[in-house]
Amino acid sequence: MKQSVFTLIFLMCISSLFAQKPYRGGEVYSHESVLYGKFEMRMKMIKGSGMLSTFYTIKHFPKTGNPYWGEIDIEVLAKDNAQIMSTNIFINDADGNWIHDEKQIHLDYSLADDFHVYTLEWTPNYIAWFIDGVEQRRQTGEFVDHMTVPQEYRLNAWISSTPAWVGEIDEDAMPAYQYVDWIEYSSYNEATQDFTKQWRDNFYWFNALRWKKGNWTFDGNEVDFVEENAYIENGHLILAITDPTPPLYIFR
Repeated sequence: MKQSVFTLIFLMCISSLFAQKPYRGGEVYSHESVLYGKFEMRMKMIKGSGMLSTFYTIKHFPKTGNPYWGEIDIEVLAKDNAQIMSTNIFINDADGNWIHDEKQIHLDYSLADDFHVYTLEWTPNYIAWFIDGVEQRRQTGEFVDHMTVPQEYRLNAWISSTPAWVGEIDEDAMPAYQYVDWIEYSSYNEATQDFTKQWRDNFYWFNALRWKKGNWTFDGNEVDFVEENAYIENGHLILAITDPTPPLYIFR
């Protein structure tokens, strides 16, 4: 018994020592990809400097030599009482270099104190962001014209390694949780310019036919996404940010 306990402690310490990132985050991403449409979701975001709560669509071709990149983001900065929504578009030029356009929406209320409905409309002619039905930004031009390839969609909670953007990391705010009450997708008909509802996920259970859980990371991210930080509880999808430091065990 003693040997197994000390073996467990040893393995936990080794795991912590060789962890890729200092924190853990949660992510879910779609099996399918879609071209255009409307995403609506009711969410309560994270509050705590350094952290972000997100929804975004993305398409790129890693390790294939294809330089195409298309990405549309909703990112709530958890610093400053979670009153900033960052709207981002990423595309690439012919050489594969990123071109980035960000507009920060500064609100007079916190997006972490209650649930709000976030809407992203993506059409061949415009991309628009809404909170509770109020349009916050509309983008046209080259960024929209670039988005001609179907994209998958993702939700995640993570920590940026750019404090000038998100603030210094507040470990006292951990564990921190992004709550997703429901998400709905409507397709876009180019002929009629109408949206048609296709599905709604109320997160009564984890729909493995629609979602996968992230177990990876990326440059500039201070978390490893782990499956246990994305889960269903009380009719919500919960994405958690946690400090992975193992507890100190004292044996007598």
